[in-house]
Amino acid sequence: MQWRLESARQLMPAFAARTGIDPPLESDARYLWTDAFAVCHFPALARATLYPIDLTHANRLIELVHHVLGTRQ
Repeated sequence: MQWRLESARQLMPAFAARTGIDPPLESDARYLWTDAFAVCHFPALARATLYPIDLTHANRLIELVHHVLGTRQ
């Protein structure tokens, strides 16, 4: 089980950097499926590791999704 947690601790920050969550990037390229996955997994990771940055990433991602996908018609 520990190796899964360590893998997630490496993958999720890389996802945050690659998709403009941290550091923040202005981009209209959002993908609902991967963003939904990350919104669920950042808080779970924070709960498992007690790293508050994961909750920050989740909140930032929610703001980005709302800004980009929530305004399209």
